[in-house]
Amino acid sequence: IALATFVVKNVPAYQRLTTLSRNLLAPAVVLLCMGIIIGAIWAGSAWGNYWQWDPKEVWALITLSLYTIPLHRNDKGGLKTTRHYHIFMLAAYLSVLMTYLGVTYLLGGLHSYG
Repeated sequence: IALATFVVKNVPAYQRLTTLSRNLLAPAVVLLCMGIIIGAIWAGSAWGNYWQWDPKEVWALITLSLYTIPLHRNDKGGLKTTRHYHIFMLAAYLSVLMTYLGVTYLLGGLHSYG
């Protein structure tokens, strides 16, 4: 959605995309948090330890932290304009890519397969 806002020149379409992005943010954060909690429960039963500070776990926590910032600082600070909001959301998505691809293929740890 954030990439689409940089391409769209139509103001009503831009506003709809911004509204959609802001409305999907809270459910996405809840689902990400639930995934981390379920993963910790599974790790506790599989390995006897809920959290091992593995790079994948740390980057998942960083991603969750980044996605919660706009929920708390929606109209304040550096996210005042919708343009800044969408730039921030692109950066947050890059952390998702780092969590999935970067840690899997570049960093070591329990979750590296490369």
